Amino acid sequence: MDVRQTLELIARHFNVDGFGEGREGLKQLVFDDDLVVLFNDRARRDGIWMEMEIGLLPEEEKEEVLRSLLKRNVFAAHKDYPWCVLREDQIILQEFLNCEILSPYQVGEKVEAFINHGESWRKFLSKKMLRSYETGFSQKSIFNGMIKP
Repeated sequence: MDVRQTLELIARHFNVDGFGEGREGLKQLVFDDDLVVLFNDRARRDGIWMEMEIGLLPEEEKEEVLRSLLKRNVFAAHKDYPWCVLREDQIILQEFLNCEILSPYQVGEKVEAFINHGESWRKFLSKKMLRSYETGFSQKSIFNGMIKP
C-alpha cells in the first residue's frame, strides 16, 4: 500500500470525505474542537507521521510530567507505540505509520490506538493540572489561617 492509498483508507475508516488542511499544509482530521490529528505524508515515501497535541506542560508539576514522558518514551521505543515530544511547552504525541508493512485493517487499528493513547495522556495531564490547581489554591487562599480548628 502506498501513502495515497493509506490516506484514503484512513478517511474511509473514519467515514470522512477527505482531510482538511492543518498547520504548515499538513493533512488533518478534526474529530471535535479538542481532537485534531495531523498527518504528514511529505516527510517520507514509505509512510505517514501522525501527530496530536496533548496539552501544555504544567508549570507546577513539570518535573513529574517530564519524568512520566521520559519513562513512556523509553517504553515506546521498545514497543510499537507512539511517543511524546515537546514543541516549546506543548506536548505532542507522534507515531509513524509504515504504509509498506501495514495491512488495511492494521492501519485503522493503528490510528484508533494512536487517538486512544492521546486521550489517555490528556486525562493524565488534566489530573496533574487539577491537582496542581487544588494545591495552589489551598496554599494561596485568602481564607488560610482565618478559620481555627
